[in-house]
Amino acid sequence: MSNKVPQIRFNGYSDAWEDRKLSDIADRFDNLRVPITASDRKPGDTPYYGANGIQDYVEGFTHNGEFILVAEDGANDLKNYPVQYVNGKVWVNNHAHVLQGKKTITDNKFLMNAIKNFKIEPFLVGGGRAKLNADVMMKLNILLPTFVEQEKIGSLFSLLDKTIALHQRKLDLLKEEKKGYLQKMFPKNGAKVPELRFAGFADDWEERKLGDTETHFTDGNYGESYPSAKDMSDKANGIPFLRGSDFSNGYLDSSNANYIKPEKHAELTSGHIKQDDIVLVVRVL
Repeated sequence: MSNKVPQIRFNGYSDAWEDRKLSDIADRFDNLRVPITASDRKPGDTPYYGANGIQDYVEGFTHNGEFILVAEDGANDLKNYPVQYVNGKVWVNNHAHVLQGKKTITDNKFLMNAIKNFKIEPFLVGGGRAKLNADVMMKLNILLPTFVEQEKIGSLFSLLDKTIALHQRKLDLLKEEKKGYLQKMFPKNGAKVPELRFAGFADDWEERKLGDTETHFTDGNYGESYPSAKDMSDKANGIPFLRGSDFSNGYLDSSNANYIKPEKHAELTSGHIKQDDIVLVVRVL
């Protein structure tokens, strides 16, 4: 976004977007929120929302209609701040702000994505439990196109969200299927054959110590060899220096990896990973 005009937009739109305060384009309905302790909730069909999404399903509702929920405090990710679009009957507790775009001025689906794209972290206060105060939130400046263009943008991202949710469900099912195969295609404790195996294989599995296999072990880098601040580099010029936190659910996630200078990498005598290597995390921080 430069000069209040996005890089990509629908055909037929060329006007600059207008800078508006959130209080001018949306109303706040925090006064209707009601927190309920888990022991006092009556099971039902209404989603019960907190800062990070649905926490439960209860009887009754606090809000009915189109709304945007923005975490007030207790957000689990300050960089990808929790912002959600809801439509219908919902119950919202006191950890999420409740907004609704002003009619004919703001499309709710567009506004949800506009706030989601906003860097909220600098506006948070508090230490261990960062909070987005209502007064601060309502003073945020939001770039706004015409209402018709908002509707088009909101509909596009709504379609993308539905597609992502569909693929996520498929991914979750596939993960469960993999989990089932892992349990059945490896022998259980005390057994020598798996419950499920490929046709043509009937021999018992042989139990071996990992150290007896032709496996080469190498450790990571500790002590004096561990890279310091002066050894760090940027992604474009550095080499990834992986930590335990860069691995999750059996996969490498290098999105938050540190990078070290090539000359520091050349100094390290261990921990060099090659293709097809297996990495075992020693400890999780």
